[in-house]
Amino acid sequence: MARTPSSRAGLWLAFLAGTAAAEGQETAKSIPVPSIAAATLPVTGSTAYPAVTGDINTDIGETTLSASLKVTGPAGLGAELGVQAAQSSGGALFDNGDSIASGAQLSAALTYGNYGLLPDEDPGVKEFEAALRACQAVSASRLREKTKELDALREKQKKGALEAGEQDRLAAAEKAGCTHTENAAFWLAERARFKPTLAAVKATLGRSDAVFLADGNFLPTPDLIRVGVTVAVGQYLTSGMVVAASLRWASGNVIAGDPVNICHQIGTDAAGNPVTQCDTGIVGSPTRGNLWRAALEVRQIIGNGLIWAPSASLAWADGGGAPVLRTQIPMLFEVIPTSEQAAPLLLGLTVGWAQAITPAPVPGAFTIAGTIQTQFAINKL
Repeated sequence: MARTPSSRAGLWLAFLAGTAAAEGQETAKSIPVPSIAAATLPVTGSTAYPAVTGDINTDIGETTLSASLKVTGPAGLGAELGVQAAQSSGGALFDNGDSIASGAQLSAALTYGNYGLLPDEDPGVKEFEAALRACQAVSASRLREKTKELDALREKQKKGALEAGEQDRLAAAEKAGCTHTENAAFWLAERARFKPTLAAVKATLGRSDAVFLADGNFLPTPDLIRVGVTVAVGQYLTSGMVVAASLRWASGNVIAGDPVNICHQIGTDAAGNPVTQCDTGIVGSPTRGNLWRAALEVRQIIGNGLIWAPSASLAWADGGGAPVLRTQIPMLFEVIPTSEQAAPLLLGLTVGWAQAITPAPVPGAFTIAGTIQTQFAINKL
């Protein structure tokens, strides 16, 4: 048990990995919430049953609803089927992220993780097990608790404030070889754990709710259907920290613009008076092209149910304007802990900055968004 990757850490990180949101061509529209690792990365460890996950992401003027069915199988393989719906307060969001900011989308992913154990003869395993025996601890968490208590006794010893019983206890521990600090105990446990490498390939199919007004006659035209493929890889550095990188290609509309309201004459009535029709949309016609995004993210469990995931991404499109650089810091807090009796509940807040890369300086855009996440096991429903 002490040598396996933390299952609790893996579940929390899987919540983050499964949610990526809009990467628009316009800097002021949206930021990914709460994570921009472009493909779903699998949870650390495997489960014996499918799990249904769902989340609600909200932004100022935007709402995104998504749900997915994830199945983790043998040999670290897994699959996911997801559906999303999103509504914007206005404007066209030309995404090249895995999630949408308006409209609807269907996605499917295949995942892999090389989960395992270090061999018994590994030096890190031997050193960790020797520390367990010396400190009479049965797990990594108990080892850290004991070394924390001993650290406190050593501080009191420096001040000459040890009581008789405490002096005997400290002496007995050091005689048995339990001389590790709490920090050293943490790294002893980490060196004895296998650090999985994760990979995922995800395909998406969807269309935004943007409307275009054709040049000349201003006839409303819906947005183009967008298809995309994302490849992502991740590496656990510790049981509670993973580095993820992703690259996405998509084919969809690359023409950006703000919606306007246009009124134009479409005919005359029986009395010869002009008949006017007013439509709201982006002037022009949607144009298909390639959209790209590269992203790098670090996700870490800080402690006490708090997760953060600083990240950066660069998005660009064929003839679709200036590349957009985004940086952000999502914070996610576990309100209801993961347990066998209850589904977890996590609340999050993401702050980010988007900047178009142009020869002439242009203002950037600050965005703030919130998220709610939970997960259910099918056999528990």
